[in-house]
Amino acid sequence: MLQVIEPRRWRAGRGERGDIAIIAAIVMPIMILALAFGIDIGHMAYVQRNLQKIADMAAIAGAEDIPNAQSLATGNAVKNGLQTSSTQITVTPGNWNPQIETGPSYFSAAVPQGHQANAVQVQLSESVPYFFFFGPVKTVQAQAIAWVPNAAGFSLSSSLLNITERQSVILNAVLGGLLGITNLNLDVASYQGLVNASVNLGQLAQSLGVGTVNNLLSANLTLPGLYAGALKVLGNQANGGVLNSSAATGALQTLIGSTNVQTTIQLSQILKLGLAGKNAAVNAQVNLLNLITASAMVANQHHFIQIPDIGVHLGGLVNISLGLNVISPPSIAFGEPGKDAQGNWRTQAHTAQVALALHIQLLQLGNLLGGKNGVVDIPLYLEVAPAQAHLETLTCGVPLSQTQAVIGANAGLLTAIIGDIPVNALNNTTQSFNEMTRNATGATLINLSLLGIPVLTATMAQPLIIPLSDQGMGYTPLTFSGGPSQSQSITTNNVTGALGQTLQGLATQLQQPNSLNVHAVLNLITLPAGGLVAGLLHLLNPLLAPLLNLLGNVLVPVLNALGIQLGTATVTYNALSCGNAVLVY
Repeated sequence: MLQVIEPRRWRAGRGERGDIAIIAAIVMPIMILALAFGIDIGHMAYVQRNLQKIADMAAIAGAEDIPNAQSLATGNAVKNGLQTSSTQITVTPGNWNPQIETGPSYFSAAVPQGHQANAVQVQLSESVPYFFFFGPVKTVQAQAIAWVPNAAGFSLSSSLLNITERQSVILNAVLGGLLGITNLNLDVASYQGLVNASVNLGQLAQSLGVGTVNNLLSANLTLPGLYAGALKVLGNQANGGVLNSSAATGALQTLIGSTNVQTTIQLSQILKLGLAGKNAAVNAQVNLLNLITASAMVANQHHFIQIPDIGVHLGGLVNISLGLNVISPPSIAFGEPGKDAQGNWRTQAHTAQVALALHIQLLQLGNLLGGKNGVVDIPLYLEVAPAQAHLETLTCGVPLSQTQAVIGANAGLLTAIIGDIPVNALNNTTQSFNEMTRNATGATLINLSLLGIPVLTATMAQPLIIPLSDQGMGYTPLTFSGGPSQSQSITTNNVTGALGQTLQGLATQLQQPNSLNVHAVLNLITLPAGGLVAGLLHLLNPLLAPLLNLLGNVLVPVLNALGIQLGTATVTYNALSCGNAVLVY
């Protein structure tokens, strides 16, 4: 018979039950205090988050009309729940600029001379009592800064504002060649539709799935993909004022389906943003024809016609190499007016209708009397009909008709430089000629040696720059009143005649005192090196001047057939952003 043994049950003794009560009595107040502390901390965090939301909205409201920022920001804060009896609000207009102000806020109440306040700072401070603790109240603070990038956009090019039947035929050949389309056949209406259409950068970024304008600038895009994104923007009827037309969409569809160029480009190669925060350019508009032609040129090494190197060899005496680029892509800029801390224009564009890189080498006699570059080596860079433009001032007005943008523009005859220039000079679309050549250095023009032993060298003290311009390289202010989609042109005459005078002018300049640093071994040789090089240029003038004049005489009829006048720069005011405040801190 089995015997069932029941387990012995534990029963707390009287002493043990007393210990539990003591522990509970000790722990319970601690738990209550922890709970109370947690509730107070949570409440403070809630108040701080609420204050931050109020500060954000108030800063945006104040920045939309900075002269009335105090009343607008305060009114907005009260509307969103601010208790003025317990919360202090401070509204400060000022300047936000990461380039000159100190981080992390990059804000200063002091506005640089010649500038207007472009941001509003809102600071909130509220004394919040604790629920469960007596004593001093806690001060909760919130701060927000909203920046208003009042900005405008423009393109600088030889834009075709009115397309004729003849020009459309030539454009089909040129654009078709750039895009790899054998029989492109867009009619006049299609091109005029592209001229009249624009796309919004913010919407283009969204349609391409890159999120922000900053990402859009750095994204690697194929031409069909870029054009498909533009087509999607045009298809959006509520696209913020973008002019839409069936002709433009039809032309884009043709280009998307026929383009055979798969080279990737970045929009930063053709679009310059003069904004402290690139993502603030969400409202920038880009002309559609400019976008298409510029991207096609960039995908094809930047230019309608590119001859990388033409060599003229006359035995061992003269060697002339010539690089030629004809018609740079439209240069597109969008940003704020005025200059930055370095004195450069914030928003500027540069283009040259013809760029020439000449390398003249004389007396290539090997190591007997000179090196591989010859006894005389002259690097020469020319820009024919260079054009520059910058956004000088922008006054936003209400209504829109009161808005005024002033864009300074210059169309020069020719600029030339002797010296070692940046290797990317032929592809420059954003810097002025002076900025681009700022890092140029003087070249060694004479290098005479005997059996490898240096005898005489003549090095330029600094690059020699010669501007030839009807306007003295001055800028003509072009005033645009009201909204975008306006164009004005400036013209410089007699470009072809200036080409033939180039070498003559350079030769004259080289004869100036102290233009060259001369070093002779043992001082046995003393030669007027400036006069020597100038004399050589005079000798070359009969050879090169006809070549340069012929270049002008051939180019002008071709470009005129395209509707492009050599020496004419067209500035198209095509984008405006006023009062669109964004949070930056």
